[in-house]
Amino acid sequence: MRTVASLDQLIGDSPGLVAVRTQVEQLLRRHSATRRLPPILILGETGTGKGLLARAIHEAGPRKA
Repeated sequence: MRTVASLDQLIGDSPGLVAVRTQVEQLLRRHSATRRLPPILILGETGTGKGLLARAIHEAGPRKA
C-alpha cells in the first residue's frame, strides 16, 4: 500500500509524531484516487521536518505522479 510506504519515511515514536501520522493516514483513507485532498497547512519550528511530512503526504496521496 502506497500510504504505508510513504509514511514509513517518518521515523520516530514520540506522541506528537504518532498523532500526526495517524491523522494523515485517516485523511488519506477518506479520499479515493479520484478525489482531491483538502489543503493541508503544516506549521512548526525550523528543522522539525515540515518538508518531510509534506513530501510523505504527496507521495502517499492520489495526485502522486
